[in-house]
Amino acid sequence: MCSFIAGVGLADLPIELVGMKTRSRFYDIFMSLPGSTAKKMLGVTLGMSLPAAPYLVLLAALLVLQNGASRLPYIVLGTVSLWAWASTLGMYIGVKSKEPLTVMRLGNILLVATTVFPPVYYPVTLLPEGTRILAFLLPTVAASHLIAYGPAMYASVATASLLAWLAVCVLILTSIEFVEE
Repeated sequence: MCSFIAGVGLADLPIELVGMKTRSRFYDIFMSLPGSTAKKMLGVTLGMSLPAAPYLVLLAALLVLQNGASRLPYIVLGTVSLWAWASTLGMYIGVKSKEPLTVMRLGNILLVATTVFPPVYYPVTLLPEGTRILAFLLPTVAASHLIAYGPAMYASVATASLLAWLAVCVLILTSIEFVEE
C-alpha cells in the first residue's frame, strides 16, 4: 500500500504535471483561471489519485478483516498522511520542474529511496536499536509500520511522525504559492 501511494504522489503526479506543461494548452488555460495554484494542484492530485482508491479500499478491507476493526484508524492515518506527503512533494516537483526526463528520474530515485531501502517492506525491528526511532522520520516507514502493526510497539512514534508531516504539508499548501520559475 505504501509503495503504491508513494508512487502515485512521487512518480506519477510530477511527470503528469510536467507533461501537461510541455504538451498541452490545457495547463496554460487551467493555470490562468482564478484561484491559488496550490488549490488547482490539489484538485489535479485528487483527480489523479481517485483511480487508485478502489485498490486501497480493497487492501484496507483485507487488513481489517484479517486484523480486526481496531486497526482501521491506524490504516486511515497511515494512508491519508502518506498520500498528503507524497502528493505535496509531487506537486512541488511537478510545478518547479520543466524537463520531463529529469522529473521521471527524480521520481524514481525518490520512490526507491523512500520505499525500498528503509524498513517499509521489512519490519523496523531488523534495524539496530539506536536507529529504529530515526527510521520513523520518513513518512513511508511510519505509515507502513502503522498500517502493518497498528497499536503495537512504536505506534506513538509513528503517529507523531505522520502528524508532524501532515502539519508540514498543510503549512506548505496554505502558506506557499507554487510559482513556476
